[in-house]
Amino acid sequence: MGFQAESAGVKGLVNMKSDFSLEQEFGWAKEIRFPLKFTCGYAKGVQSIFKQFDNAVLCSSILSKEEKREVKNFTYTLLKVYRHQVQGDYCSAFELFDRVASPLKSRLPFAYVGYKDNFCNIRTPYYRIVDSSRRKYNYTQMLHVPFKCRENISTNRYSAPGIPCAYMSTMKTPAWYECGLPDQFQIATYKVKPECHQKLLRLDIRPLEVFHTSRLLSANNSTDSMIELIKTYYYVFPLLTACSVTRENRSGKFADEYVIPQILMMWIVKDDDFIGIRYHSNVVYEKPMNFNSYNVAIPARRPFDSNGYSKLLKDIFDVTAKKHPKVQRVDFQVAFGKNYNAQLRVVSSFQKVLKDTIRNKNFPPLLMDYYTVCGLIESNADALKVSHGIEKYPHIATLTSLIKWGENLLRNNGQVDTSFDALPLGDEETQNAMRLENRFEQDIIPILQDLQSLDYKMWEWENE
Repeated sequence: MGFQAESAGVKGLVNMKSDFSLEQEFGWAKEIRFPLKFTCGYAKGVQSIFKQFDNAVLCSSILSKEEKREVKNFTYTLLKVYRHQVQGDYCSAFELFDRVASPLKSRLPFAYVGYKDNFCNIRTPYYRIVDSSRRKYNYTQMLHVPFKCRENISTNRYSAPGIPCAYMSTMKTPAWYECGLPDQFQIATYKVKPECHQKLLRLDIRPLEVFHTSRLLSANNSTDSMIELIKTYYYVFPLLTACSVTRENRSGKFADEYVIPQILMMWIVKDDDFIGIRYHSNVVYEKPMNFNSYNVAIPARRPFDSNGYSKLLKDIFDVTAKKHPKVQRVDFQVAFGKNYNAQLRVVSSFQKVLKDTIRNKNFPPLLMDYYTVCGLIESNADALKVSHGIEKYPHIATLTSLIKWGENLLRNNGQVDTSFDALPLGDEETQNAMRLENRFEQDIIPILQDLQSLDYKMWEWENE
């Protein structure tokens, strides 16, 4: 898993009972899947999760009485913070959060900015995408919204009011989804300076991964490491839960689901230990969750340069007036057409042959499936060329999934079936059906394979 907290040290402090059961201690974590989605409302949903968690804390055999008290206090104080904030008592909400979170900083997981985790020296670049339909940006301008233009800052899950923030991802495609699938956009790559050792608070944690990592540590007799991992998760779970609820109402400007994440970001701004956070995507689309990536949100701190850019962020990412790496510009619709029009003509040609066969000849049902697949390719590709923003998602999801249907057709129809209840196929009709099956395998399947990764491979397309 690779997350670490500056805990007070558990080595040698816990004598594991011979009858210790990881399943009994930590099995509850396997049942949690983030992001959470509630139909009963944010407050009731989070409270129901906290009640289950409270029982797990109470039954824990590795947490001391003091640790149980701390975790429980942190858990229910977050609900109090939420209530203060939604009732308009903003100062009390922040003061309460600061009072309960600050003493626990050493128990929360962190990772060094620019590194995959704290246990290996693998560095990772970050990618930032900006909608460029109205204007173009240079490398510095893409870092974050300048402080002097803070009135243009939108409200996000991890944002602090009036404070610019650098939102980045460790992979390009999830960054595009996070940005709302813009039609025209720019992408910049930012690499952290080797000498930087700033910390990010880790909320990019999947409970099931923590459980399996704990099991591996236990199997390898790494008891102390396992205990530290589980304890760290106990401490961060309340915050992770409060920040990982999918937004239910997207029509309004206020979101209950954003209250705790935004207070967290305000706390990060004033904190001396963390400069930002790592988190998994909470977007409503399923595809970004299939990528092994995470996002980072780093608020822009003072001092700012004359143009309103954070000097700290510029230093971390080595952004200088003399160093302006290339910014890639993409026009999705134009690039999609350039890179797929030839293949789409092949699909259209094959579909016409199938249509002629289906209308004028006796044919096996298999050809109707081929015709349907080609129709789906053509209709979704045409729609994708004229769709904007998030409208593109259902067409992308369909085009990237059709390969499964295509391969399944080949797997289940290794030979043309002539035993259906219709007029028997003649020799010529059987041979024609076999030719069309071969053509589907040789011409259409490779196109489906290419479309399967169209949102991943678009960075290789011919662009501006």
